[in-house]
This record gives sequence, structure tokens and C-alpha cells, in this order.
Amino acid sequence: MKQCILFLSITLFLFLDAYGQKKYESLGKYLESKDYFSLKSYLHHSTLPLETKDSVYFESIVQNAFGENDAAIKSIHYLSEHYASGLDDNAWIKLLNVLADSYVKTFQYNSAAQTYALLLQEYGSKLSPSNQIDYKNNYELYHALKNIATQTIQTVPNDSFSIWRDQVSLWNINVSVDKQGIQPFIFDSGAGFSTISASTANKLNLKIIPSNITVGTATEKKVYSQLAVADQIEFGSTIIKNVVFLVLPDDQLNFPSIQYQIHGIIGFPVIKELGKLSISNAGVATILTADSAIEHANFFYQGNAIIVKGFSGKSLLNFHFDTGAKQSELDEDYYKSHKYIVKNSSKKEKVNLGGAGGITSFKALQLSKFPLKIGNSPSKILENINVYPDKESPYGNALGQDYIQLFDKVIIDFKDCSLEFK
Repeated sequence: MKQCILFLSITLFLFLDAYGQKKYESLGKYLESKDYFSLKSYLHHSTLPLETKDSVYFESIVQNAFGENDAAIKSIHYLSEHYASGLDDNAWIKLLNVLADSYVKTFQYNSAAQTYALLLQEYGSKLSPSNQIDYKNNYELYHALKNIATQTIQTVPNDSFSIWRDQVSLWNINVSVDKQGIQPFIFDSGAGFSTISASTANKLNLKIIPSNITVGTATEKKVYSQLAVADQIEFGSTIIKNVVFLVLPDDQLNFPSIQYQIHGIIGFPVIKELGKLSISNAGVATILTADSAIEHANFFYQGNAIIVKGFSGKSLLNFHFDTGAKQSELDEDYYKSHKYIVKNSSKKEKVNLGGAGGITSFKALQLSKFPLKIGNSPSKILENINVYPDKESPYGNALGQDYIQLFDKVIIDFKDCSLEFK
């Protein structure tokens, strides 16, 4: 009998060990592919617990991806205090990236700068040259902001403000900066930072912070930028204090071929603080109360980008939700995984794309019909969507104004990570 029990115990141990290894492989696969929905579900519904350090490691990444930044910071501090030597260098590089990002999203700029400095100091030799450049640039950016107070927001429940489309179909709102009159600014969820032209910053007497940083653009160009901080900005009854702006030369925001000049952009760091927002095609944006109906999460955060999942037929795809993009687009990965469909259903195009830094031409393949369904919203057909086989994009596919305009209203819940079209 004892031999039988021993045999069963050994068999069970080997089974659990194999099951545990399979689970770790699954978690690693979800993390590598940025499938945070599956990663979160796997963590929360598995019957076999992970070791504490591994559980907290994966959980901190999920917390950051779904906007729980204070919790992510707490989790990573816990790992640092109790398991500093229990995780390998690659894990700590990932965790310090997440920590810095969560500090940025909670406007703790000095802590973000210190985290990037630690990354470079401790793991610089393990970073790729491009990552070293990016982290040094991030350090310079947030070090320049180290003495800037935390951004805060005051809103009125159900407050509404006007929003309209300009000549290139992008949303605009009227903004008061430091009570210096009203300026039309683009309302752009895809802008990683709020941005202002140098002439507008001077006109509004914004204090320029000396800096030497570069920022990426939608056209793949890197442009040099300075920084400025507004004591407060206002739209509707909403007041946001200590708002950071990138300051770009006027010519980087000017498109003379279409007589279009950008004066300012309200970007992701401000927009996400609105909580839950409804925007109608009738030109009204409304800040909704927290007790409004909540949909299931269908987007996550990747840095300062909203990545929403959608279905095209049976294909599950991720899209960067970018209200500052006139047209939606499909990226190199889509082309590679759907090459047969694209090659047999498209025509070649040369497309000029504009953004900060000017206009750049790209080769594209254009699909005449592209079905897309987001969450519980009805499926719609995007016409003449461009596929870019060679265009680099940090966020992959993009969901722009051409899709938004197919609906009467969009509701964005930044806290519960839900995007719904009606």
C-alpha cells in the first residue's frame, strides 16, 4: 500500500510539475505577444497557483496594461524588496520599463527619470543600441520635468463641451490656456503628449523648459522638441492644472500644400484623465459619471497608446485607437499574415501621410472592403483601407476617424478600458 501511495505521489508531482511548466510557457507566450486579455484571464482563473514572485511579476504587468498604475508601482516595489535577486535581468528590464511608465502616467516625473537612470546604469550593457537611445531620451525628458507639480483635474459630472471636425476631419475643441483667450486645439487620443507650436507658446507666454529631446512622429521622423508647462487649461467646465506640452517649431506643424496649420494638440495624458467620455457626431462631448453602464474591457494601454481589440471576419486584431488619424490603416504584420488576401484583393497606391515633422510618402496596398467589429458594436465595412508592407509602426494597425464616422457616437471608458461605438 505504501509503495502504491508513493507511486501515486510521485506521479502527481510529475504531473503538477509538467502542468506548471506548461502554464509558465503560456504566460510567457501571452506576454511576448502582448495578449494582455488572455494573460489577465489566465492569472485570475487558473486553479494552479504560481510562486509569489512570478504571480506578482505577471500581475504588475497586467495592472500597468489596464491602467492600474498605482497598483503596478506597489507590486514592483514589493518585488524589489522581497525578490531583488529572484528574477533575472530580462525580467527586471521589463519591470523597470513598466515602473517608469506607471510613474509617467501618474505624473511622477522625477521618479520616472530616476527609474530610466537605473535602467541605464544597471542594465545598459544588455540593451540594444536603439533602446539605449530611447531610454536616454526618456531620462532627459522626465529629468527636465523633475520639479513640475503633478497634473490634476477638476471636472463637473455630465459636463459637455463642443467638439467639431476641421478641414482634414480631425476633432477640435476650444481650449483656454492660462486664461489667455481661446484657441482651437486638436483632440487627439493618439498623441503621446499634448503639443503646441512655438509661436502659440510664445503668444500664451508659456515658460519654456530648456531641454534637448527628440520625439517620434506618425511619419517615422524624429523631431527635436522643447518643453513647456501651462499652469492650467480649461475646456467646458473642466480645469486641468500643470499640463506639460511638447513645443515644436511652427514649420513642423504646418502643411502649406493644404493650407493647414496646427496650433496645439490635447493629447493622451490629458484625455485619459477625463474618466469616461461620450463623443457624438452631432458635435458634443460629455464627461459621463462613474455609475454609467460599464462594458467589458476591450482595450489595454501600451505606453501612451490605447490598443483596442477587434475582429475582421475570424481574425482577431489589435488597433491603435487614434482620433488624430484621418484614416485607419493595417500594418506589416497584417500584410504578412494575410498576404494571399491582400495581394489578390488590393491595388497599389502611393500615400502621403502628414504629421509632426511634415509629410512622408509610403507605398501601400489598398483593400476596397474591410469588415471590422469592435466589442459589442455592430460590424462595419471600412472602404479603401491601406495596408503598409514596409511602414514601421510602434503600435501596429490604426483605427482612425474614417471608422469613428461610421457611428453616431463613441464612448470611451479610460478607467475600465472599454471602447464602444453606437
